Amino acid sequence: MATLEQRNHARSFLKKAEEYLASAEANLASARNTVTAGDPIHAGICAKDSIVTELTGKTTKGKDHALAAQRAR
Repeated sequence: MATLEQRNHARSFLKKAEEYLASAEANLASARNTVTAGDPIHAGICAKDSIVTELTGKTTKGKDHALAAQRAR
């Protein structure tokens, strides 16, 4: 179970996810398509970090997506 500090860290990831979502909505309304496409990706990553941190107390970050998929098995 996550400590209070870890739960607060999870909440900060959730706040970032919400900010990226709001940015995506604003960019979509302004027809800024390139950043509209990127913001939801970052929102999803932050949401994942929030969930994993809340459940396990930590999250990992890496550039190798294939390695991440292997760890999930």
